[in-house]
Amino acid sequence: TCSTLYLLQYQEPIPCEQLVTALCDIKQAYTQFGGKRPFGVSLLYMGWDKHYGFQLYQSDPSGNYGGWKATCIGNNSAHT
Repeated sequence: TCSTLYLLQYQEPIPCEQLVTALCDIKQAYTQFGGKRPFGVSLLYMGWDKHYGFQLYQSDPSGNYGGWKATCIGNNSAHT
């Protein structure tokens, strides 16, 4: 819904990093509230926006994220 609200307010697609930040804020909130199970997944987000072109972000289960030129996740990701 954050991308839809942004589109309605600004009449343009949400910038990639702003969307990743919003999604990771949700992931991080689940680590703090009792009775909610945290997300147990790392994700790769890929997108394009007119300000920065193509972008790649990686987030961990706690909601921390970072931008990359290239990255991977999985069992042997530390060896690549």
